[in-house]
Amino acid sequence: MLNTQCNIEEIWRDIPDYEGYYEVSNLGHIRSIEREVEARNGKTAYKKIFKGRLLRPHYSRGYLIVSLCRNGIAHSVPIHKCVCKAFIPNPEGFTDINHKNGDREDNRVENLEWCTRQYNIWHSYYVNMREPSGSKPVLCLETGITYPSCMAAGRALNIDNSAIADVAKGVYKQMKGYHFVFVGKTDPKTGKRYAQYYM
Repeated sequence: MLNTQCNIEEIWRDIPDYEGYYEVSNLGHIRSIEREVEARNGKTAYKKIFKGRLLRPHYSRGYLIVSLCRNGIAHSVPIHKCVCKAFIPNPEGFTDINHKNGDREDNRVENLEWCTRQYNIWHSYYVNMREPSGSKPVLCLETGITYPSCMAAGRALNIDNSAIADVAKGVYKQMKGYHFVFVGKTDPKTGKRYAQYYM
């Protein structure tokens, strides 16, 4: 089948563990396969045809997933995992999948790769500039710049992010000549917001 939007041939393959039930394409689409099943109406058994159709994905934790059913049991499965299992060999046995361009909705085969957990985290922070959840903004006193996280400050100043956090916590006085403070802290006594730092 030819995808008219991007002029790329859409190739379909069985989804591993769901052969004969569902297929995934190299463009990240999922469809059910037309099949005949046996059904019952009371004591009477009869054959029923399930027509194939494209499945509509939904979101879970920022990823597109679909509900796949086999033997009466439904499972929520991430689309990127279906694409990788069907199209990308994994001889090293990696468990994580990376979206190369950082777009979790882009499940085309050329945008996906098997990888280690460490590489996936590194790629997310250093290539896609995605900040870790729970990040605290940090101010560098020498530059006057407030960064959204220690990770972002570390990227900009070429300093290990854990060292920046330690300076902001008071473990170290400075790092490579820079002083850092966490901004927006709340004083439990007064309720006022302030930047706490140690020099």
